[in-house]
Amino acid sequence: MAPSTYQITVFQAEQNLLSNLISSEKKNGNVLQNLKPIHFADSRHQVIYSNIIQLMLGMTPLDAITLKAQLLKNRQLEIAGGLDYVDSLLSTNNDPLLTEEYYRIVLYSSKKKRLGELGDELSGESNDPSVDVSNTMNNAIARLEEINADNDRKPIQAFSSVAENILYEALQSMNNPDSITGIQTGFHDLDKITGGFNAGELIIVAARPAMGKTAFLMSMLLNSCMRLKNPVAFFSLEMSNQQMVTRLLSQHSGIAAEKIRNKKMDADEFKKLHLRTGEINDAPLYLVDEPALTIQRIRFMANRMKQQHGLEMLIVDYLQLINVSSSRTHSGNREAEISAITRGLKTLARELDIPVVVTSQLSRAVETRGGDKKPILSDLRESGAIEQEADKVLFLYRGEYYGLEQDYEGNPTKDIAEVIVAKNRFGPVGTVRLRFINKHARFENLDEFAVADQYSEVDIENRIKQKYKKIFTGQSDDNLTPF
Repeated sequence: MAPSTYQITVFQAEQNLLSNLISSEKKNGNVLQNLKPIHFADSRHQVIYSNIIQLMLGMTPLDAITLKAQLLKNRQLEIAGGLDYVDSLLSTNNDPLLTEEYYRIVLYSSKKKRLGELGDELSGESNDPSVDVSNTMNNAIARLEEINADNDRKPIQAFSSVAENILYEALQSMNNPDSITGIQTGFHDLDKITGGFNAGELIIVAARPAMGKTAFLMSMLLNSCMRLKNPVAFFSLEMSNQQMVTRLLSQHSGIAAEKIRNKKMDADEFKKLHLRTGEINDAPLYLVDEPALTIQRIRFMANRMKQQHGLEMLIVDYLQLINVSSSRTHSGNREAEISAITRGLKTLARELDIPVVVTSQLSRAVETRGGDKKPILSDLRESGAIEQEADKVLFLYRGEYYGLEQDYEGNPTKDIAEVIVAKNRFGPVGTVRLRFINKHARFENLDEFAVADQYSEVDIENRIKQKYKKIFTGQSDDNLTPF
C-alpha cells in the first residue's frame, strides 16, 4: 500500500504534483533535486517534468507561460499531450501543502514498477544456463541499492542552516574543550589527535603482517561497542564469526584463545570467561563473515543494518580481499580495482553518514628499507587511490618486532605499539604509543588498569549452574554448548 492517507491514483498524484511545482511561488527544492522524469508513469508527464527541470537549470522563472514556451521551443508540446492537456493540467486546483505527499506517491509507485521489472529480469536470467549466478546477484544488489537510494539523498541546504550547525557545535566544544566529536576508539591520546572517527570519513588502518591490525580493530570494538554502546558492524573476509568471537573473548578475559578454542579451561578460567562473555553480550556488535564480499554486497548489508540497528560505524577487514563485481572490468589492472573499491567505501561512508574503517596491507618496501622500518604513505599497496580517498590513515608499528630495544627517543619498545597518524584531513598528524599484550592480541592505553569483577565467586557459580542446569542435573542435551 502506498504511504498515503489519501485515496488518490498515481495518475492524479502526478497531475497534482506537476500543477503544484508550476504554480507554487516557492519551489520545492527537495522534490526537484530527487525526482527524475523517469519516475513518472505517464509519458506526457515525463516530458513536462523534463522541461520544468530545464527551465529551473536555466534560471528561467517557471510558470504556465514559460513552460508552454519551453515545450514549443523543444517541439515537444504535442508529445506532452497538446495545448489543451497542458492547460487542463495547469488549471488543476489542489493544495500546495500536499506537494511532498504527491511526491512520495509518485516515487513509491516508481519503485514498485522498477522492482517488478528487476524481478522479471531475474526470473528470465535464472532460467538461462549460460548466466553467471554470482554476476546476476551482484547486479541485482547494485540495482536494489539504486532503487532504495532514490529518496534517501540529502536535500539541498542553505548556507545559513549549515553554518548555524557549525556554530552550535563550536559553542558546545568551547564549553567542553575535552569533548570528542566523532566515534571514540577508547584510545585517549589517539582520540585527541583525530577527534574520533567522524561521520562520512574513510579511515585506513594499515600495517605489515603480524603488526596486529585485526587485534587493533577488536580492541577498538570492545571499547566502542561494550563501553560506549555504539552500534558497530564488523565485516571479516578472513575469519569466521566463531573465530572472531573467540579472539574477542580472549582479549577481554585474558584467557588464551587456544584454551577457549580447544575447550581446555579449568573451572576458574571458565568462571572468568562466563563473566566476561556476559559483559559483551549486550554490546551492539554485528558480525559478518561472508567470504568473497563485493563492494555492492557490503553496501547492501550495511544499508540494512543502518535501517534495522542504527549502525554508527562500519569496519572491514581487509581492503585487498574485497572483490570487484564481475560485471565491471578493469582489464586485470589491480590498481584500478583497488581504486574502485576504495572510492566505493568512501561513497558508502557518506551515504550512511558513518565512519568506515578498513584495514589494508602495506607493500614489502617496508621490509627492504634500512633504519627502523616505520611505514610511510607511499608504502600503501596500490597507494594512489587509497591515500587520495582516505580521510585518515593510521599505521601500526612495533619496533620490538624488528628487534629494536629502544626507539629514537630512548623509550623501551618491549610490549609497545605505535599508532602513526600519517594523514588526518581535518586535523594534525602525530604518533600515539599503546601497550600491546601479545599473548592476548590486545591493545591498551598505557595507563590501562584491570576492571574488578562485579560479582563474587558464589554469584558466578550460581549464574553458571542456573544457565547450564541441564549439565549439572545430569540431563542430556547434545546441542548444549557454552562456547
